Amino acid sequence: MCYSTRITRKAEELEKHYLVTKLLGDRVLEEELVYNHANGFSHPLLWIIPQEESTHITPSLWGIIPSNKLGSDKALL
Repeated sequence: MCYSTRITRKAEELEKHYLVTKLLGDRVLEEELVYNHANGFSHPLLWIIPQEESTHITPSLWGIIPSNKLGSDKALL
């Protein structure tokens, strides 16, 4: 897995490029999810295109789970 990544495009640009729509559900985003450098241990929200819903982008928690932690519950990180 990658230790770091970056997103330099706003959601609006990603929607146009990939021909997808935002899928937020009940979540309210207070800022754009744009990162010049996203650290894998800080667990930022990143836009992803899920395989099950390839016509949408959705914000998802991304990062590395330490080997001494089990599961994907952010409270454990």
